[in-house]
This record gives sequence, structure tokens and C-alpha cells, in this order.
Amino acid sequence: MSDEEESEESFFQMLHRQGMWQAPVFGSLVLALIVSRFTCREERPADPYGDAYLKGKVQVDHPSLGKWSATPETCLTGRERGFDGTWFGFPDGSGLRELRLNQTPGHEDYVDVQLADLKAPPVRILESECESIETTERVRHVKMSGRPMVHLHGQTRILCTKYKLDAWFSYNGCTPLPW
Repeated sequence: MSDEEESEESFFQMLHRQGMWQAPVFGSLVLALIVSRFTCREERPADPYGDAYLKGKVQVDHPSLGKWSATPETCLTGRERGFDGTWFGFPDGSGLRELRLNQTPGHEDYVDVQLADLKAPPVRILESECESIETTERVRHVKMSGRPMVHLHGQTRILCTKYKLDAWFSYNGCTPLPW
């Protein structure tokens, strides 16, 4: 062994013998944590839980759909359910299970109404059968718990006198995480 290798070996032996090996190891760990803190940030809304809300009502009086009114309890971007648009979920006992507003670019918009009775197929109402299906929506792509999500903020109005369906929604949030 050369004198240089001996001096290197004795330096590390000395650190170990005196218990000083812990300082460089601890310092390296602290440095790694600091670097990871500033390089591994998640994009999040400023306060994802403080500003979320869902308001709205659906009223129907039609032979094939029945007569009822319901208030939504949850909403999602349709992409979470496999379509372009917005999905609204309703509580048990409301008469309505879900309402899907499908807005595929280049195609006619339509609403699928799934009654609480799952044996019945969804009733599809085309935009051409309605006076209006209007949505004003702002989409924000966020990461929550490491998962990419879409945060929706908007208003929807559906008026179809043929089906005696009148619905309005106002929302901010609509992510798969519970608010």
C-alpha cells in the first residue's frame, strides 16, 4: 500500500474510532432532504378543501322519467367516467342516480338520465330536443395526493320542456376526492 492509501485508511479509521463518521452521513441526509423538498413539489390548488361547493337542482315531470326533484351530492369531470363532459351523482332515495352531460367536441350534446331503478336503461335527451343546454366551465389541471386530476369550476343549465326537465348546477371542485 502506498503512503496515500494508508493515510486515507487511517483517516476513516480515525473518524470511525472517534464517532465522527456520523456528522458527514447526517449532513448528507440533510442535504438530500433539502434538495428533494425544492425539486419534488406537487402542483396543488392554494386551498383544495376551502372553496369547493356544489349547488343545484333537477326537476322532472314526465311519464317515462316520473315526477321528482333532486339535489346533487357529488360531481366529477366526465373523463373520470369515460366520457367528455360533466357527471353529477345524487343521493339514495332521490329518484335519480346520476345525470351525465356529454359534450363531445364535434357531436351534438346530450344528457343521460339514470334513474335510481338500475333495471331501467338511462334516458338519453339530445340537445336538439331541448330549449337549451348551456355550460360555462373553467378547467384546472391539478395534482392531489400525487394523482393528476381535473378541478372544475362552472355553471350548467338544462331546460327541456319536451321532457319537463329543468336543471341547474353551480360547482367548484368536482374531483374524485371527497370534500
